[in-house]
Amino acid sequence: MSRSLYLRVAAVCVLAVSSVTAIPLSSYESLRFGTAHGALNQRLSPEQSHGATPIAEQWLTQKLDHNDLASRETFQQRYFVNDSFVDLTTPRVFYMLGGEGPVSSAYVSDHFVTGQLGQQYKALIVTLEHRFYGKSIPGNDSSTANLKYLSSDLALEDAVQFREHITEQYKLPANTMWVVFGGSYSGALAAWARLKYPNLFVGAFATSGPVQAQLDFHQYFDVVARSVGPACNRVLRNSTQQLEALLATPAGRTQLQTRFNLCSSIASDNDVANFLSTLTGPIAGVVQYSDDNNKYQMYDVQRMCERLQEVSDPLEALTNVWNDYNTFQASLSNSTVQCTDINYDNFIASMQTTSDARSWTYQTCNEFGYFQWAKNDSVQPFSSLISLDFYVQQCTDIFKGAPAGFTPNTQYVNDFYGGNRIVTDNTVFVNGDVDPWQILGNYQTYRATDLSDTILVAGTAHCADLYPPRAQDLPGLTAARAKQDALLALWLNTSHQQQEQQPAAEKQAAHHRRHSRHHRN
Repeated sequence: MSRSLYLRVAAVCVLAVSSVTAIPLSSYESLRFGTAHGALNQRLSPEQSHGATPIAEQWLTQKLDHNDLASRETFQQRYFVNDSFVDLTTPRVFYMLGGEGPVSSAYVSDHFVTGQLGQQYKALIVTLEHRFYGKSIPGNDSSTANLKYLSSDLALEDAVQFREHITEQYKLPANTMWVVFGGSYSGALAAWARLKYPNLFVGAFATSGPVQAQLDFHQYFDVVARSVGPACNRVLRNSTQQLEALLATPAGRTQLQTRFNLCSSIASDNDVANFLSTLTGPIAGVVQYSDDNNKYQMYDVQRMCERLQEVSDPLEALTNVWNDYNTFQASLSNSTVQCTDINYDNFIASMQTTSDARSWTYQTCNEFGYFQWAKNDSVQPFSSLISLDFYVQQCTDIFKGAPAGFTPNTQYVNDFYGGNRIVTDNTVFVNGDVDPWQILGNYQTYRATDLSDTILVAGTAHCADLYPPRAQDLPGLTAARAKQDALLALWLNTSHQQQEQQPAAEKQAAHHRRHSRHHRN
């Protein structure tokens, strides 16, 4: 089985869900959200990710275009509910937002901190799959024309309609308090849900959320360099110099094809960039999820750097890590990978079929950017042949029918949500300083009355606080959890008091004021 290339997904924290052996962690993955199946799924086994627990999937008939009030087109959207703990005398719902990958019953069980909190607060635990991911693909059609219905604001409106559906399905009283949770892209969605619909969601846990849309995200590799340390970074920089020297000659390219077990020759400039970006994947992935107590990562930063320094030849060291990665990925699904396909044209063809990777790429090309290119400076360890233009070109090549130079309107997105200067309340933003995505987080200081906080946790990586506590958690992570727990208690208590004091007519007026929102032109 050859490995096809997903050249641009990497980074936010959703749950990686199916077999990974056919999907190399290429630049596509390191570039956007961890894996082609989402960052939150990183800790899920294949069994968990496919819902191998007693909680059954359910389906919501969802409107396709919330912006067109006259439209009647619908699609089927998957969701899961855990009602094991619910007590309607103190009605609460903890809602784990779906992100750039499929959801499963693990989202409403004990995989995330919502399981523990749901039991503590006797809450209903729910999750809704994001449109155009997993099984929730309208018409099973991810054509460029249909992807116009894939956007963060439509996903937020899905969440509103889902809230109404669950309220009706479970006969929830009007004073039910909803708290949203998310990590990575869905962490940003959680913050935006509270921002846009404060009348519907009393608070938000926005874990590792890249709330700042940014076309040029070269800082991703700056954090990788800092996180691995000077000695390890030096090995990577020296291996890059060797790679670039070999890529300059036909004989050198042939040598690299053999060394890295590539399916075909490195022919075009795009093949070169594809190959180099693919090699960054295992390195960036280890950094992003370092010390995650996760048996689905091959090792942490410390072990990777030990491995890189075991031999004197930098290119041999990089090859060893690459081989470790291939062996590890194959072991996860009991398969064998014969070669890695770095052919750019093959990659583009693979990205023109319906998949989670295609959907996430569309969102990055249309809304967020997040393009992780390697800037030519004294810090980054990777080749500047992985250019911003290389990723921008993919947006046009992948999405046939899109205009030439198809690039995200990041200014619109940041204006619409507030970027990293978001004005909101009842929201906690947590990032780990090892995680390259923390660059795009929110670090404002909020007033005490805002009941919000921004926390940067030393030594932790992507979405660490979204998972249940462990004995080996670092002190900073334990402290962050304590702050989150205290804020959650305040949100629930304050909202309960406000609901008791606010007359019905005033609540209805507030609902109409807050429910109005801007629409895309």
